[in-house]
Amino acid sequence: MTIPEIVGMSGLGLALVTLVLNLFDRNKSRIKALREEWEATDDKLSEEIDGIETLLHSMQADLQVVKSQISVFWRGVAFNSAALLHSPHTPEFDRLIEMFLQDLLTAAELVIFKEQLHGVALNVAETVFRRYLANEVLLALYMQERFPEVSAERIPYLELMLRTSGALKPREGF
Repeated sequence: MTIPEIVGMSGLGLALVTLVLNLFDRNKSRIKALREEWEATDDKLSEEIDGIETLLHSMQADLQVVKSQISVFWRGVAFNSAALLHSPHTPEFDRLIEMFLQDLLTAAELVIFKEQLHGVALNVAETVFRRYLANEVLLALYMQERFPEVSAERIPYLELMLRTSGALKPREGF
């Protein structure tokens, strides 16, 4: 190899190294720009995700309030309707009503109470009003069973409200 060939080869090698370094610098700046863009997008996404999580927590709290209000409503419907079902000619049914109003029914008594409510609701000899009341109590019991996650134990003010309204006290005069 002659000196001009060595110089030519080293010039070519230097040009290739310069080309590779230049490409690396350009790619490095492109990679840096892409990384900065990604970080900015990531920050925006994090903010949006935080906003969505806050909104979801707010919606969950609102939903729990609505469930609580519905539970209170159905409990009130059941208690008021049951209290109106008292009748002097049905002492056993009245006893179950009183136990229901005091929230003292056992599982077996609840089954009997539901059977008697069905009997009143389906008996055409009963007044329309008593049949309607029996159906309301059955519907309220169904709603309480269908949505057990919202109950008096989980809603302390429900028990307080029912006690202050007199719904959980033994009723006199029936």
